[in-house]
Amino acid sequence: VGRLSALAWESLDKRDFVHVGIGYRRVGSDDGIMRFSGRPETNVSDKYVDTGEFPGDHADEVSYELLLNHGPYSLLAERFDAAVDSETTGDPRFSGWYTAGSWIVTGESRHYDRARGYASGVLPRSRYGALEIVAKFSRLDLTDGTLDGGVLDKWHFGLNWWTSAQWKVGASWGDAD
Repeated sequence: VGRLSALAWESLDKRDFVHVGIGYRRVGSDDGIMRFSGRPETNVSDKYVDTGEFPGDHADEVSYELLLNHGPYSLLAERFDAAVDSETTGDPRFSGWYTAGSWIVTGESRHYDRARGYASGVLPRSRYGALEIVAKFSRLDLTDGTLDGGVLDKWHFGLNWWTSAQWKVGASWGDAD
């Protein structure tokens, strides 16, 4: 596993920045068996897409990330690709991506945390907190070669109330197909 990220650009007031990153992960099989699956943003739902178990040796996964922050607005995009070593199933390639946007209605801005190599949470300026609106679309495609694991498309909308830099209360709604 490895990840390399960089702050590609930052404004003098540190409210605007561009973050880029790339990651790699090699996943081995469990006794020659592999399986890929996905579900909506919950750990209590059934799997919406699933390849089932299939013979394979390993998968090489690569991810790309981009975060644009302009004052109270953020746009985040990430893509994942998995190349699976499984001659029996035609060496399938699976992919997924998402894009998410955010608007901090009360005007605060995320700052770049250089120690973590990523954007920080929202620090409210008012004792009443900060309000953020979030929207996200994602797609996971687990169909390739002889495997038909399905395609999962998800919409997600949310409202966050940041009471401090460490605490937030959120409500969200999503639709998965």
